[in-house]
Amino acid sequence: MTDEAQNSSWSGRQLDRRRFLKTSAGVAAGAAAGAAALGAPFDAYGAAAESAAKSKLGPAPKQLSGSLTVAFFGAADIVKAWEPIFNTFRRIHPKVNLELVPIAATDWTTYADSAMLQMAGGKQFDVLQAAVNVQRLFISKNVVQPLDAYLARDHKQLASYLSDEYQKFFQWGKTLVSGNGSTYYLPADFNTNCMWVNTKMFKDAGLPVPADGWTWDDLMAAGPKIATSSDTFLIDLPADTWDFQPWALTNGSDIMTPDWTKSTMSHPKTVAAAKFVQSLCVKGYAPKPSATGTTFDPVTEFANDKLAIFSAGAWLNPSVKAAGAAGKAKIVAWPKKVREGTTVGWNAYSVVKSSKNKEAAWAFLKYLNSAGVTTTLTKSGQANPGRKSIWFKYVPTAAPEQNVKELWTSLSYATPTPSPNASDAITLAAGKTLTQIYNSSSDPTPLLKALDQQIDTLNKA
Repeated sequence: MTDEAQNSSWSGRQLDRRRFLKTSAGVAAGAAAGAAALGAPFDAYGAAAESAAKSKLGPAPKQLSGSLTVAFFGAADIVKAWEPIFNTFRRIHPKVNLELVPIAATDWTTYADSAMLQMAGGKQFDVLQAAVNVQRLFISKNVVQPLDAYLARDHKQLASYLSDEYQKFFQWGKTLVSGNGSTYYLPADFNTNCMWVNTKMFKDAGLPVPADGWTWDDLMAAGPKIATSSDTFLIDLPADTWDFQPWALTNGSDIMTPDWTKSTMSHPKTVAAAKFVQSLCVKGYAPKPSATGTTFDPVTEFANDKLAIFSAGAWLNPSVKAAGAAGKAKIVAWPKKVREGTTVGWNAYSVVKSSKNKEAAWAFLKYLNSAGVTTTLTKSGQANPGRKSIWFKYVPTAAPEQNVKELWTSLSYATPTPSPNASDAITLAAGKTLTQIYNSSSDPTPLLKALDQQIDTLNKA
């Protein structure tokens, strides 16, 4: 079934995807237009590549059969929520025995370790879901299959997806993720980290509502007028790399080198960013992160007008709507010091190298990225698709916050969240250090220098 034909099967269905991702120009009219729009990652997939791929793989089978086992990040409710999607795949391929295995985990590395441990114990997975956090890890462990031959053979069928999906996800997949120019994953949805602003609190305080282009100074100046009591805060500042990296980026630095090989947490501009965030906590403009694991619920505080700003991707949209706070929310870029900057992560799917049913696994990847499935997940309000035409058609309705376009616009200047093999161990180490810094008024430089060494050691392990 073609991408376009599947679309009609999916319009109108709504699914909850909140936990599925928690760690996101129009479609070409035909194959020729699609091939012309593919850009650098796929411009080599012409007639010669297609012919070579067919000779290597053979033509795509007209009918699929056999077992197909898919691993997902999440608890059993993920499979239950996705049953309509899986059942439609079963109707398209009635001879395929599709099994879905949810892997409940606290983070992506735990999920990846569990999947690999199960495979070592004899469990056969054919498809693995993987956020960018663990994509390189799966490649380094020789778990997943390069997809280039499949892409070359089926590029006409995939023309609309390949031309519509945000192209940098493919480019980053070939450079940052694989490092060898091969494609191992089909990217799907994404999350850029943006600021969600409580417009009511700013208006009530007599302050202009933040807008794209605002600055660190603008943020700091709002503090005394917003945080007027001990339980009312200007901004939530989680002590993690996802939420700290944009501060470094907007000050002209980063938390790792562009190739993810070395920490830059002690770079002078990164240190300056840490000092700025620290000062927001010291002044009482932000709740200090807890070292005991006690969590601050930004959506509840935002809905109750006790928090003016939190940072998040699209995944919190359902919670914001459920709390009745979408009408007063505005999504804006991070305030900048010297430049625009934010971080981005994306979700993708891969074929397991040891799979005995790779054609069915590949068919499942194509199906999940079809216009129909992507439309369904986007209309639910919880997916942030990398397919531009679908994003602009459905996200503004599914996510009714003001200036929701920033979730897409910020892609143009976003930096991938650093995801070397040890990304979660690095995130844990950085989180402990940032928690210390945010709870102190001492110079953070010594702690960040020590963190540099710790991250570089983890990265070499």
